[in-house]
Amino acid sequence: MLLCLPAHAAPVKLLTANIGNSDIICIGYDWKLCLKSVEKKVTASIRAIDADILFLQEVVPAEHCAKKKETKPGFVCHDFENLPGPEKEMSRRVLGPDYTIAVTKGAFEAIAVKKGVGHIKGCQDGSLCIVPGLPFPANCDQGFSITAVDVEIYGKQIRLINGHPDSISKRCRAQEVEDAFKAVVPGQTMMAGDWNLDPYRGKDESVKAWKQNLARKNFHYLSGPFGNSSGYYTDFLPLIDIPFKALDHVVSDFAKGSCQTLGVSPGTKRLDGRFDLDHRAILCKLEF
Repeated sequence: MLLCLPAHAAPVKLLTANIGNSDIICIGYDWKLCLKSVEKKVTASIRAIDADILFLQEVVPAEHCAKKKETKPGFVCHDFENLPGPEKEMSRRVLGPDYTIAVTKGAFEAIAVKKGVGHIKGCQDGSLCIVPGLPFPANCDQGFSITAVDVEIYGKQIRLINGHPDSISKRCRAQEVEDAFKAVVPGQTMMAGDWNLDPYRGKDESVKAWKQNLARKNFHYLSGPFGNSSGYYTDFLPLIDIPFKALDHVVSDFAKGSCQTLGVSPGTKRLDGRFDLDHRAILCKLEF
């Protein structure tokens, strides 16, 4: 049974994390989370955080492993055929049984809501269900995705939008940002993810589309400015922060609260414990 409390009664913990591997040997997985050793560390960290809502990017879906037929031990798709049914999905392995998880077929992203906190409409509580992603512009890389789901959290109706638009094509990214904002439900939307744009330092058309829509739709930042006036860097290469960008963001047109960039905000640590991931995760404590 869904626990219905007044909107102010329970702070909501939200985590958004691009968990792709930066190791060069992950090139065969398009730099998604390819190593079992890294998956194990990330899993332990995420479960310790025990978030109520999660946005994940660059997860390796079961269908990818089914096609790959990995022969090398140590990679996440190795021995895939012998995994129990639910464990074939990386998002389920990482999050465990206490979440309802929405994924888009063929995509590398997931949205999850903890059972007892809320549910995803159209999905059975505790299940991993397939939901449609937003249509992508013609002639753009279909390896990226933006997903919108409607959820109920402590009795409040909310739309969650997980953004991971094109990292290469500025034209595609700009259109995908526009499409994401078209999916907004006014006054009840939370958007998070790896948006592949830096609104503090960038100047391309996707940044322009992002800023214009934020203002037009009355969105405010929960990440970035609360921890650092120009947004802590979230995308980097091993050992040093290059190319000095804040690509991961959490914005809303209704929620209040603040976020920390794990591994750089005071008193926090990275999900991987070192430099396996090429993004820092963002953890927020929110009031709806």
